[in-house]
Amino acid sequence: GETIASAFETAGGYPTLLLGAIRNGEATGTLDQSFKRLGDYFDQEVQRTVTALLSAIEPMAIISLGAVFGLPPYFAARPICAALGAEGAVLDPATTYLEVMSLGTVTMFLLLQVTGAIRANGNSVLPMALLVGANVLNVLLAVWWVFGGLGVPAMGVVGAAWATVV
Repeated sequence: GETIASAFETAGGYPTLLLGAIRNGEATGTLDQSFKRLGDYFDQEVQRTVTALLSAIEPMAIISLGAVFGLPPYFAARPICAALGAEGAVLDPATTYLEVMSLGTVTMFLLLQVTGAIRANGNSVLPMALLVGANVLNVLLAVWWVFGGLGVPAMGVVGAAWATVV
């Protein structure tokens, strides 16, 4: 002969919103509708919580992935370049190039994350424009930084690496 709401209250640990909705549903004979509204509310609450959690984790994930994929090649750049056949006068610039490119993995992951998020929201034009713009900027900076000019010294192949990372 006990109401559902009082059984939940006796058990304890349930949100006030849930108890009030059950009490109201029992009093008005619309318990099924109360549960439906509660289900909809808690579904939205879970989605908001998961979205907030993922938003907090994303920057850490980008930095972690950048470190995981960028630091090993940075520290092993010389052996990697040598294993790929670089020797003599080519080995030093190739090593420096790989070191710079390895440090740029964080920015590359960031660009992938931003464009992926924009595409996930249904916009494919803006990510394409960002990537085309990034490539045009890369070409312009590479020419400028490789050969120098306008107060920037010629950096050679390392300038191309920095242009790609930026």
